[in-house]
Amino acid sequence: KVICEIGINHNGSPAICKKLIKQAYESGSWGIKFQYRNLKNYFSYYENQTELGKEIIDKELRKNYLSPKQIKSLSLYAKN
Repeated sequence: KVICEIGINHNGSPAICKKLIKQAYESGSWGIKFQYRNLKNYFSYYENQTELGKEIIDKELRKNYLSPKQIKSLSLYAKN
């Protein structure tokens, strides 16, 4: 079984996600998988430390963020 991963390649856009889901379907993929990080605690281990590149990671994660509600909606779209 092939599972297509929809990582940060959607750039935070549900419309792009739908295109990626359609491409996964058309390619004969068995399913899709979303990456998700909770913006409140994804880096909690380093909360009191300064991590090299943390600002870059923060910026990218915020730019590419999909809320749980959006992911649920996209999952329902994919099932149809």
